[in-house]
Amino acid sequence: MDNVEKSVTIDFEYDWGSRTKSDYAINHVTEKILQIYEKNGAKGTFFISAETLPSSKKYIKMIKDAGHEIASHGHDHTLDYDTKSKEELYSQIERSKKLLEDITGEEVIGFRTPAFKRSRYTDEVLEELGFIYDSSTTQSTLKNRYEPMQYANSKKLIYISISTIRDRFPSGIKWMNLLGTKLTGKKPYIIYAHPFDFLSIKDTLKLYDRDKIPLFVLMFYLGRFGSLYNTLNNASKESKSIKFLIQNNKIEN
Repeated sequence: MDNVEKSVTIDFEYDWGSRTKSDYAINHVTEKILQIYEKNGAKGTFFISAETLPSSKKYIKMIKDAGHEIASHGHDHTLDYDTKSKEELYSQIERSKKLLEDITGEEVIGFRTPAFKRSRYTDEVLEELGFIYDSSTTQSTLKNRYEPMQYANSKKLIYISISTIRDRFPSGIKWMNLLGTKLTGKKPYIIYAHPFDFLSIKDTLKLYDRDKIPLFVLMFYLGRFGSLYNTLNNASKESKSIKFLIQNNKIEN
Protein backbone atom coordinates (compact mmCIF):
# COMPACT_ATOMS: atom_id res chain seq x y z
CA MET A 1 0.00 0.00 0.00
CA ASP A 2 3.00 2.29 0.13
CA ASN A 3 3.03 5.33 -2.16
CA VAL A 4 -0.77 5.31 -2.44
CA GLU A 5 -2.72 8.31 -1.19
CA LYS A 6 -4.46 7.21 1.96
CA SER A 7 -5.49 8.20 5.45
CA VAL A 8 -5.49 5.92 8.47
CA THR A 9 -8.18 7.28 10.79
CA ILE A 10 -9.04 6.50 14.40
CA ASP A 11 -12.55 6.48 15.83
CA PHE A 12 -11.67 7.64 19.31
CA GLU A 13 -14.42 6.30 21.56
CA TYR A 14 -15.14 4.26 24.67
CA ASP A 15 -14.56 0.50 24.68
CA TRP A 16 -16.83 -1.79 22.68
CA GLY A 17 -18.14 1.07 20.56
CA SER A 18 -19.23 2.85 23.76
CA ARG A 19 -21.55 -0.02 24.65
CA THR A 20 -19.64 0.29 27.91
CA LYS A 21 -18.38 3.59 29.27
CA SER A 22 -14.93 2.20 29.92
CA ASP A 23 -11.92 4.25 28.82
CA TYR A 24 -9.46 1.42 29.44
CA ALA A 25 -8.27 1.22 25.82
CA ILE A 26 -7.99 5.00 25.47
CA ASN A 27 -5.68 5.05 28.49
CA HIS A 28 -3.63 2.01 27.46
CA VAL A 29 -3.18 2.22 23.69
CA THR A 30 -3.40 5.87 22.57
CA GLU A 31 0.28 6.62 23.12
CA LYS A 32 1.28 3.37 21.37
CA ILE A 33 -0.82 4.32 18.35
CA LEU A 34 0.80 7.76 18.24
CA GLN A 35 4.26 6.17 18.45
CA ILE A 36 3.51 4.09 15.35
CA TYR A 37 2.41 7.16 13.38
CA GLU A 38 5.53 9.01 14.54
CA LYS A 39 7.81 6.10 13.59
CA ASN A 40 6.39 6.19 10.06
CA GLY A 41 6.37 9.97 9.77
CA ALA A 42 2.65 9.57 9.17
CA LYS A 43 -0.39 11.70 9.98
CA GLY A 44 -4.00 10.70 10.45
CA THR A 45 -7.42 11.96 11.41
CA PHE A 46 -8.85 11.21 14.84
CA PHE A 47 -12.63 11.29 15.02
CA ILE A 48 -13.28 12.10 18.67
CA SER A 49 -16.41 11.03 20.50
CA ALA A 50 -16.84 14.02 22.81
CA GLU A 51 -18.53 11.98 25.53
CA THR A 52 -15.04 10.68 26.40
CA LEU A 53 -14.23 14.14 27.83
CA PRO A 54 -12.90 15.26 30.23
CA SER A 55 -10.84 12.09 30.84
CA SER A 56 -9.53 12.07 27.24
CA LYS A 57 -8.57 15.75 27.13
CA LYS A 58 -4.86 15.13 27.64
CA TYR A 59 -4.83 12.61 24.79
CA ILE A 60 -6.67 14.97 22.45
CA LYS A 61 -3.98 17.56 23.15
CA MET A 62 -1.29 14.92 22.46
CA ILE A 63 -2.94 14.01 19.16
CA LYS A 64 -3.20 17.65 18.10
CA ASP A 65 0.37 18.47 19.19
CA ALA A 66 1.65 15.51 17.13
CA GLY A 67 0.17 17.16 14.02
CA HIS A 68 -2.85 14.96 13.47
CA GLU A 69 -6.28 16.23 12.52
CA ILE A 70 -9.01 16.40 15.15
CA ALA A 71 -12.49 15.74 13.76
CA SER A 72 -15.90 15.07 15.34
CA HIS A 73 -17.41 11.67 16.05
CA GLY A 74 -20.48 13.22 17.62
CA HIS A 75 -21.15 13.27 21.35
CA ASP A 76 -23.15 10.29 22.60
CA HIS A 77 -21.80 7.41 20.55
CA THR A 78 -24.58 4.91 21.13
CA LEU A 79 -27.34 7.12 19.75
CA ASP A 80 -29.07 5.86 16.62
CA TYR A 81 -29.07 9.02 14.52
CA ASP A 82 -31.85 7.75 12.29
CA THR A 83 -34.29 7.87 15.24
CA LYS A 84 -33.52 11.46 16.24
CA SER A 85 -35.08 14.75 15.21
CA LYS A 86 -33.06 17.41 13.43
CA GLU A 87 -32.99 19.45 16.65
CA GLU A 88 -31.58 16.53 18.64
CA LEU A 89 -28.90 15.86 16.04
CA TYR A 90 -27.98 19.52 15.83
CA SER A 91 -27.51 19.66 19.61
CA GLN A 92 -25.34 16.52 19.62
CA ILE A 93 -23.07 17.54 16.76
CA GLU A 94 -22.80 21.19 17.74
CA ARG A 95 -21.85 20.20 21.28
CA SER A 96 -19.07 17.90 20.11
CA LYS A 97 -17.71 20.47 17.64
CA LYS A 98 -17.59 23.23 20.24
CA LEU A 99 -15.94 21.06 22.90
CA LEU A 100 -13.21 19.94 20.50
CA GLU A 101 -12.58 23.44 19.16
CA ASP A 102 -12.29 24.76 22.72
CA ILE A 103 -9.56 22.20 23.42
CA THR A 104 -7.58 22.50 20.19
CA GLY A 105 -8.15 26.15 19.33
CA GLU A 106 -8.73 25.08 15.71
CA GLU A 107 -11.82 24.73 13.55
CA VAL A 108 -13.20 21.21 13.27
CA ILE A 109 -14.15 20.59 9.63
CA GLY A 110 -14.66 16.80 9.53
CA PHE A 111 -17.33 14.50 10.89
CA ARG A 112 -18.02 10.78 11.15
CA THR A 113 -21.33 9.41 12.43
CA PRO A 114 -21.18 6.91 15.29
CA ALA A 115 -21.47 3.36 13.90
CA PHE A 116 -21.58 4.80 10.34
CA LYS A 117 -25.35 5.28 10.71
CA ARG A 118 -26.43 8.52 9.10
CA SER A 119 -29.82 10.22 9.18
CA ARG A 120 -31.91 12.10 6.66
CA TYR A 121 -31.02 15.21 8.68
CA THR A 122 -27.26 14.64 8.96
CA ASP A 123 -26.24 16.55 5.82
CA GLU A 124 -28.42 19.52 6.67
CA VAL A 125 -27.05 19.77 10.19
CA LEU A 126 -23.42 19.43 9.06
CA GLU A 127 -23.87 22.15 6.46
CA GLU A 128 -25.45 24.52 8.98
CA LEU A 129 -22.61 23.93 11.45
CA GLY A 130 -19.93 24.65 8.83
CA PHE A 131 -18.42 21.20 8.34
CA ILE A 132 -16.49 20.67 5.09
CA TYR A 133 -16.54 16.90 4.82
CA ASP A 134 -18.31 13.81 6.10
CA SER A 135 -16.62 10.40 6.43
CA SER A 136 -19.65 8.39 7.54
CA THR A 137 -20.28 6.58 4.28
CA THR A 138 -18.77 3.31 3.17
CA GLN A 139 -18.09 1.50 -0.09
CA SER A 140 -18.77 -1.86 1.58
CA THR A 141 -21.55 -4.10 0.26
CA LEU A 142 -22.32 -5.59 3.69
CA LYS A 143 -25.88 -4.77 4.66
CA ASN A 144 -27.32 -3.27 7.84
CA ARG A 145 -24.08 -2.61 9.75
CA TYR A 146 -22.28 -0.91 6.83
CA GLU A 147 -24.67 0.87 4.50
CA PRO A 148 -23.12 2.37 1.33
CA MET A 149 -23.69 6.11 0.89
CA GLN A 150 -26.65 6.21 3.26
CA TYR A 151 -28.62 9.50 2.98
CA ALA A 152 -25.73 11.12 1.11
CA ASN A 153 -27.42 13.89 -0.88
CA SER A 154 -25.49 17.07 -0.12
CA LYS A 155 -24.19 19.31 -2.90
CA LYS A 156 -21.83 21.11 -0.51
CA LEU A 157 -20.22 18.42 1.66
CA ILE A 158 -17.27 16.36 0.48
CA TYR A 159 -17.94 12.68 1.10
CA ILE A 160 -14.92 10.69 2.23
CA SER A 161 -16.07 7.07 2.19
CA ILE A 162 -14.42 4.15 3.94
CA SER A 163 -12.55 1.90 1.50
CA THR A 164 -13.06 -1.82 1.11
CA ILE A 165 -11.15 -5.09 1.16
CA ARG A 166 -11.95 -7.34 -1.82
CA ASP A 167 -14.69 -4.93 -2.91
CA ARG A 168 -16.90 -6.06 -0.05
CA PHE A 169 -15.57 -5.71 3.50
CA PRO A 170 -14.91 -2.38 5.24
CA SER A 171 -11.26 -1.43 5.60
CA GLY A 172 -11.01 -1.45 9.36
CA ILE A 173 -7.67 -2.44 10.85
CA LYS A 174 -9.36 -5.43 12.50
CA TRP A 175 -10.84 -6.55 9.17
CA MET A 176 -7.47 -6.04 7.47
CA ASN A 177 -5.75 -8.15 10.10
CA LEU A 178 -8.17 -10.99 9.37
CA LEU A 179 -8.62 -10.69 5.60
CA GLY A 180 -5.48 -9.05 4.24
CA THR A 181 -4.46 -5.53 3.35
CA LYS A 182 -5.27 -5.34 -0.36
CA LEU A 183 -7.66 -2.39 -0.60
CA THR A 184 -10.17 -1.61 -3.32
CA GLY A 185 -12.53 1.22 -4.15
CA LYS A 186 -12.06 4.91 -4.82
CA LYS A 187 -8.80 6.60 -3.90
CA PRO A 188 -7.52 7.88 -1.62
CA TYR A 189 -7.93 4.80 0.54
CA ILE A 190 -9.56 5.50 3.89
CA ILE A 191 -8.83 3.07 6.73
CA TYR A 192 -10.25 3.17 10.23
CA ALA A 193 -9.56 1.70 13.66
CA HIS A 194 -10.66 2.07 17.29
CA PRO A 195 -8.48 2.11 20.40
CA PHE A 196 -10.15 -1.05 21.71
CA ASP A 197 -9.17 -2.94 18.54
CA PHE A 198 -5.64 -3.14 19.91
CA LEU A 199 -6.41 -4.64 23.31
CA SER A 200 -4.88 -8.01 24.12
CA ILE A 201 -7.08 -11.10 24.22
CA LYS A 202 -6.77 -11.06 28.01
CA ASP A 203 -7.94 -7.45 28.27
CA THR A 204 -10.69 -8.00 25.71
CA LEU A 205 -12.09 -10.84 27.82
CA LYS A 206 -11.72 -8.81 31.00
CA LEU A 207 -13.78 -5.94 29.56
CA TYR A 208 -16.47 -8.16 28.04
CA ASP A 209 -20.01 -7.52 29.30
CA ARG A 210 -22.33 -10.26 28.04
CA ASP A 211 -25.41 -8.19 28.90
CA LYS A 212 -24.36 -5.42 26.50
CA ILE A 213 -22.18 -7.11 23.88
CA PRO A 214 -23.34 -9.97 21.63
CA LEU A 215 -21.23 -13.12 21.64
CA PHE A 216 -20.46 -12.82 17.90
CA VAL A 217 -18.94 -9.37 18.55
CA LEU A 218 -16.69 -10.86 21.22
CA MET A 219 -15.60 -13.61 18.84
CA PHE A 220 -14.75 -11.05 16.15
CA TYR A 221 -12.52 -9.13 18.55
CA LEU A 222 -10.82 -12.26 19.81
CA GLY A 223 -9.98 -13.37 16.28
CA ARG A 224 -6.65 -12.12 14.91
CA PHE A 225 -3.69 -13.16 12.78
CA GLY A 226 -0.62 -11.65 14.36
CA SER A 227 -0.36 -8.27 16.04
CA LEU A 228 -2.86 -5.56 15.18
CA TYR A 229 -0.11 -3.04 15.96
CA ASN A 230 1.88 -4.58 13.09
CA THR A 231 -1.15 -4.24 10.82
CA LEU A 232 -1.47 -0.58 11.84
CA ASN A 233 2.26 -0.06 11.29
CA ASN A 234 2.10 -1.42 7.75
CA ALA A 235 -1.13 0.40 6.89
CA SER A 236 -0.07 3.79 8.25
CA LYS A 237 3.02 4.22 6.09
CA GLU A 238 2.54 7.31 3.90
CA SER A 239 -0.74 8.13 5.67
CA LYS A 240 -1.96 11.73 5.59
CA SER A 241 -4.83 13.41 7.40
CA ILE A 242 -8.08 13.74 5.49
CA LYS A 243 -7.79 17.50 5.85
CA PHE A 244 -4.39 17.38 4.11
CA LEU A 245 -5.77 15.24 1.29
CA ILE A 246 -8.61 17.70 0.70
CA GLN A 247 -6.38 20.76 0.82
CA ASN A 248 -3.98 19.16 -1.66
CA ASN A 249 -6.69 18.01 -4.08
CA LYS A 250 -6.10 14.31 -3.53
CA ILE A 251 -9.79 13.39 -3.30
CA GLU A 252 -11.51 11.64 -6.22
CA ASN A 253 -15.07 12.80 -6.93
